[in-house]
Amino acid sequence: MIWIKKGVNARPVATAYPDLTAVLIPMEKRNILVFSVYMEPRRNAIDMELKNMIDEIERVVRTTCANLYKELEIIVAGDINRHDPLWGGDSIRGSEEGAPIIDMMENLGLQNLLPRGTATFEKGYQMATINLMLITERLAAEAISCEVWPKEYGSDHKAIVIKFDARIIAKEPETRLLFKHANWGGMRRTVQMGLRNLPPATNIKSFYNSLITLMESAVHKYTPRTKPSPYGQRNCEMEDRAKHAKKLFFDTSHRQKRTHWRDFLSDHGNIWQAAKYLDPSSASPFSQIPELIREDGVPIQENTEIARKLLQDFFPPVPDVPTPSESNLPAQMEAVPITKEDVRRVVFAVSPYKAPGVDGIPAIVWRELWPVLQDRLLQLFRNSLDQSYLPRAWKVAKIVPLRKGGQNRNCKKSKSYRPISLLSTLGKIMESIIAERISYLVEEHDLLPKHHYGARKRRSTTQAVLWIAQKIFDAWRERKVLSLITFDVKGVYNGVAKDVLLRRMRERRVPEIWVRWADAFCSDREASILVNGELSERVKLKQVGPPQGSPLSPILFLFFNANLLQRKGGGEHGSIAFVDDYTVWVIGKSEEENTGYIQRQVIPQIELWERESGATFEADKTQLIHFNRKQSVPVTKVTIKGNQMESSETAKLLGIVLDSKVRWNSHVARATSKGKIAALALTRLKGLRPETAKQLYLATVAPVMDYGSPVWFPKLPKRHIQKFRQVQAIGARAVIGAFRTVACSIAEVEAGLEPVDIRLHYQVRQFCINSHTLPEKHPFWTLR
Repeated sequence: MIWIKKGVNARPVATAYPDLTAVLIPMEKRNILVFSVYMEPRRNAIDMELKNMIDEIERVVRTTCANLYKELEIIVAGDINRHDPLWGGDSIRGSEEGAPIIDMMENLGLQNLLPRGTATFEKGYQMATINLMLITERLAAEAISCEVWPKEYGSDHKAIVIKFDARIIAKEPETRLLFKHANWGGMRRTVQMGLRNLPPATNIKSFYNSLITLMESAVHKYTPRTKPSPYGQRNCEMEDRAKHAKKLFFDTSHRQKRTHWRDFLSDHGNIWQAAKYLDPSSASPFSQIPELIREDGVPIQENTEIARKLLQDFFPPVPDVPTPSESNLPAQMEAVPITKEDVRRVVFAVSPYKAPGVDGIPAIVWRELWPVLQDRLLQLFRNSLDQSYLPRAWKVAKIVPLRKGGQNRNCKKSKSYRPISLLSTLGKIMESIIAERISYLVEEHDLLPKHHYGARKRRSTTQAVLWIAQKIFDAWRERKVLSLITFDVKGVYNGVAKDVLLRRMRERRVPEIWVRWADAFCSDREASILVNGELSERVKLKQVGPPQGSPLSPILFLFFNANLLQRKGGGEHGSIAFVDDYTVWVIGKSEEENTGYIQRQVIPQIELWERESGATFEADKTQLIHFNRKQSVPVTKVTIKGNQMESSETAKLLGIVLDSKVRWNSHVARATSKGKIAALALTRLKGLRPETAKQLYLATVAPVMDYGSPVWFPKLPKRHIQKFRQVQAIGARAVIGAFRTVACSIAEVEAGLEPVDIRLHYQVRQFCINSHTLPEKHPFWTLR
């Protein structure tokens, strides 16, 4: 049942089935066609009733489109009564009941708005996802929440509530600098002449300000700007004159949009811009932010209040920690001076057109003017390191709130967003140089624990998970049980206490000149936040660690939490970390014995590290799992900060889902569901050339399914390969534009795609070859 708000001018649309109701809702700029569906439970393998109803939905859509003069959005909702991992979650095993529904989603450009695995039917102990909310892409982008109605109303089916943000925020059109058409020769001559009048580089503040002023004047002089699109103005004028000829206007506008879209996709340089549309759960960093809800339930709608709320939650105050002692520190190593080659390598490695910070100068400018500026940049970076001084612009961040990934549509809480910092390009170049130097010392002199895998060269999540999987199999060979508990640090970089970080860097012999520069890097930082096109006022952050988005932040965080891995692993317990993810495993005779050890030894050490560091582990992301091949694994509990947590049947470790029996059923269900979502999004990019569509498939769809394949593919039963082939069939049809009845093997050949098993086998073989090239002191060397 779908409720239409009173006062909305909706009219029914005739359908051929009594269990299929269609309603057309005319809006000012578009129309919304809403279908209410009810399907009987599946009765036979052919299920012709479902296919006929889907054909009727597609027929109604075609007929409605032919008689309208506005864009048409589609909503298909109701009791579908079919199961599939795409909406049912990891518990669905090998079901193909939803294949016709997935074909309909492919044809009509629909996506599932309800979070995957949400129970919409509950009767006794039976729970299932059989009520769906399928919606077109544009409407999905405007949805701010989609969830089951929490109130009971006497039915075993849960009502689904969607909320859209209907606010219209007017934005002034902005012109951008076209650096691809800049006059680099004239810019070099102007900058070279202006360098003669710059102050000495020893005075970093005046030298940097004069340099940026010179660069800005040269950039604005020799770089053209974008112009407003003539098509947008022409359409507005036509809309005013076309009040009595809306049909003609719509046809002209629609034809122009299709022409522009084909021209856009025909340009091979726009392939990665088009790839952004392949993730329907993501949102643009500059998309509209709806109202937020404070802790007391009061809504916030003003942009200034939203900005203030986000800044408070992004940069929470760090708890008071004991002042670290500076005694008993080892002798620190000597630092090697920065060379011109170090600067040149980083300047040409930075993404040239990536969004710059407050200075507005991207990396392409410094790259093109490198022959003129190389000596001055080297002097600037050397003096900044020697004096432990950073120009003010390097400490200012423009924060862009980005909606977190996944299918969580509840965007009324600040925790649904994560901060992305746009930093000064020159500052990021300097940070990259320091990060490279520290990373070199870490690997050369073993400054960090060997089982810290994150943010280090030639260390991957695949290696980390394989290490855990090997420990599980070793425990089973001894007829023992391995129990694993994972923790995740809250806030990551923003929750780093600066004094604790500096102390731990000195404990691990990092050169003092780099420690002092890191001290200045984490001090006196400022930030402003972009909310709905408005940039808030710049505020000084009271306490903040390394900024999110800095190339130096990951390696600094490794020093911050390195003490967690200092405990000797031995043969019966050990730990492993990947940046902010910390995992402890224990081997014992039973689940109860392992749980007791975790409660007595592991959790007290975690809580002690929290008190000493000022960091906090997120309780809702903590997972406990026992690995045992018995028929039933007992459920045990541990107490963390007064809260009890039960062990579960599955645990997500670095993006790979492990189940208690290591059968990979849950991981295959999740991987294929993500692959279907990405493949269906690829089918919505109509007009792609086959070679471009193939490149997008291999870059965006295949990696989603293949992630971590060296871990699970060697032990994967052959019956699971068919699920991956179903996803590849959708992608192959999108590449060649074939009908949905084309066999997968034929579509693969025509699209030039390798079969799934061959592609995965090649990845496993390549991983094995790379493992044999690792140095002997690498922790993965013994498992190669």
